[in-house]
Amino acid sequence: APQARPPRLLVYTSGGQNPPAGSGTSRFAAGGLPDGPSVLAGASEPTNGLPVQARGLSGGLPGTSAVADGPEGSRPGQDDNLQARLTPTRLTSVAANVLRHQPYLLTMGTIIPCVLQTALDSTLPGFVTCVIPEDVQGKTGLTLLDRGTRIVGEFRGGVRQGLERLFVVWTRAETPQGVVIHLDSPATDPLGRAGLEGEIDRHFWQRFGGALLMSTVDGAIQAGIASASKSGTTTINTGQTQGVIAEMLRGTINIPPTIRKNQGELVSIFVARDLDFSTVYQIRAVATSPVTERERSVP
Repeated sequence: APQARPPRLLVYTSGGQNPPAGSGTSRFAAGGLPDGPSVLAGASEPTNGLPVQARGLSGGLPGTSAVADGPEGSRPGQDDNLQARLTPTRLTSVAANVLRHQPYLLTMGTIIPCVLQTALDSTLPGFVTCVIPEDVQGKTGLTLLDRGTRIVGEFRGGVRQGLERLFVVWTRAETPQGVVIHLDSPATDPLGRAGLEGEIDRHFWQRFGGALLMSTVDGAIQAGIASASKSGTTTINTGQTQGVIAEMLRGTINIPPTIRKNQGELVSIFVARDLDFSTVYQIRAVATSPVTERERSVP
């Protein structure tokens, strides 16, 4: 017996209009589907000419667009941006420590006043010394740097144009008892601002004096030439003057300013590290009536 054919479904893709009867031909649209009725095998119910949506067709139906699965309104890169915003900043934890040898410790950030013994001139690199005018005490009140301690530092010359301070590094301290410790700390003014300010010599006449003189001479010559040309006198060509002035400026314009500071002025030392004197000092009890006191001694 012949096998029964599955029911067929006619689908119209051009607005639901019926094609002319008996045409016997099918026209295909650009989307790859027939422009007219097409037969979908396996359909069980008629649609009465209504359009049918097919899911999973790569070409899609004419007039329709495929929508990707996902949240409505999502854009490329939006998920990455949200993920970056939701990622917290993770900071490394820091453990607290207890300072050892606190009676003998001069901690970082201490500002020590000092009086200059030598004058400063930034023309060339050099050394500088100052003297501490008062005792410097540690955290518990023990004197660590006695009055009269000599501080040695160094500076580099050649201050750049526009700068008005000289950077000085204090390298070593020597107490009257012969205790020596390396500081490696910067110099500041009494208010703690980095660098030392002083009298500034910008060398204006050395930088521009020659060029100004040449310009003046050139102007006088040009005035004489103009006056002589009116009376018919022979003129002199001074076309090389501008080149000479430019060459003079090129050789003197980069002279750096010089900072000078006199001896006897007050400066400061900003302690840049913890200074430990426990290896050179010790505390011993001194019996006095009726109170027992403590004093510092050098072994």
